[in-house]
Amino acid sequence: MQSKKQPNNMAHTKGNWFVQGDKYPTIQSRHNGDGIKTYPTIATVNSTFIEYEEYRANAKLIAAAPELLEALIDMVNSVLDDTGNAEHHKVIALRNAKQTIKKATE
Repeated sequence: MQSKKQPNNMAHTKGNWFVQGDKYPTIQSRHNGDGIKTYPTIATVNSTFIEYEEYRANAKLIAAAPELLEALIDMVNSVLDDTGNAEHHKVIALRNAKQTIKKATE
């Protein structure tokens, strides 16, 4: 769900962020700009002093960051909704938030 009232100053890398790799996971973005698919690296998770499960969880959380932000914006907008559709927007925002939390934690 795309936020209707999303701020214009969101300067983070666009696209669907995902975790790539295992030992040194990177967070990359699936971006289709000008008809060309690119996969820029957003971050690399340093796993030197932490266990596998922890650095994989960190990578998943970072990869979910844009969707978590969008879900939060949607939830705030649904609370502030004065169009008469607040309940409908709250249900959608809650569903999207739950899906995004699942992506970040599973």
